[in-house]
Amino acid sequence: MAALTEARPLSLNGCPSSLPCLSIAVDRYRKLTVGVARLAESSRMESDCRLSMSCLRPRILALHLLFWGLISLRVFGAALLSEEKTPVSHAVTTPCWQVEEFVVSMECALCNDFQSKTLPACKQTGYVEKISCAKSNKGEYKSCRSPLMEERLFWKFEGAMVGLTIVFALMVVARQRSLDRLASEKVRRQIESI
Repeated sequence: MAALTEARPLSLNGCPSSLPCLSIAVDRYRKLTVGVARLAESSRMESDCRLSMSCLRPRILALHLLFWGLISLRVFGAALLSEEKTPVSHAVTTPCWQVEEFVVSMECALCNDFQSKTLPACKQTGYVEKISCAKSNKGEYKSCRSPLMEERLFWKFEGAMVGLTIVFALMVVARQRSLDRLASEKVRRQIESI
């Protein structure tokens, strides 16, 4: 029996070292290298998919387009509405505070109901200050921006930006998890097929 084992040395997998076992080992090696190449290719495709916009679904692209379209419409609409529009039919006189020096006689304050209806300066911002021109001694009302209003607008903007940051961060995390799940499922299927 000892002579039998010496005459036929065993390979690592317990198979006698002959030509059929060698071909089995070569086949296993080829399958393994093909499987590794497929894994490398799939991981490269997954990483490309994370960067490319073409991998997104059309529904998500349409939602992005709708969202950014509404945001830009709101921004440009507000810019257009904030421009002063002077009526063509009325003769416009230049206010005294634009051509001469003035003194603020009443600080910037919120317009009351009567002022809102009668003073054109109240319609722009909702705040008005009373000024006295030095040369002409005229008292006029000038539209102004209240620090309280500015602070409120600032915090609204900051809140909106924090909210958008949280929403988009959650979207990124969800997308990353779904891509990772798809990649691991693909790897699992490829390993099972080997």
